[in-house]
Amino acid sequence: MYYGVSTDAVLDLLCSIGIEAVEAFHGGHTDAYRDEVWQAAVKRGLAVTAGSDHHGPEHHPRPGHRPVPLADVHGAIKRLREAHQAAGRP
Repeated sequence: MYYGVSTDAVLDLLCSIGIEAVEAFHGGHTDAYRDEVWQAAVKRGLAVTAGSDHHGPEHHPRPGHRPVPLADVHGAIKRLREAHQAAGRP
């Protein structure tokens, strides 16, 4: 659920406008929500990403302390590379 809207409905809408990836790994997400977003993204063929921003030492988890499956990292990089090439960029 995202502000009372199902994850499936949100991702269906975003897919209809062309998103290619979704951030499932975020310090503010519970494990259950992360898994829900991750599974919904994979079901739609979306790359799964992790947040890279950090707002200071008082915020947790610290960068590099949240496990992210390596296959998802590689999948996100591959999809970004393909999109970059499809747009005619070197």
